[in-house]
Amino acid sequence: MRGRIRKTVEFCRSIPKEQYAGASEHQIKLSWAPAGTMIGGEDYLLQIVIPNACFHMTMAYAILRHNGVDVGKRDFLGPLNFVQA
Repeated sequence: MRGRIRKTVEFCRSIPKEQYAGASEHQIKLSWAPAGTMIGGEDYLLQIVIPNACFHMTMAYAILRHNGVDVGKRDFLGPLNFVQA
């Protein structure tokens, strides 16, 4: 799993920043939506990508916990970046 995550992060980092320019205005066709139906890039991110990512991370966490894996909230949230006061 960690290898797949590393590979995905590497792929994302390999995409030039210029390729993201105007992404919120792109129109995306969804294979499961009625023919001719499109969704804007920003709506796609906010209504499909983020909720799906959260759902799958939450379900994976719940399955691990159910099967006795010692993971906690800090594992789910990831590292915290503290600032000295």
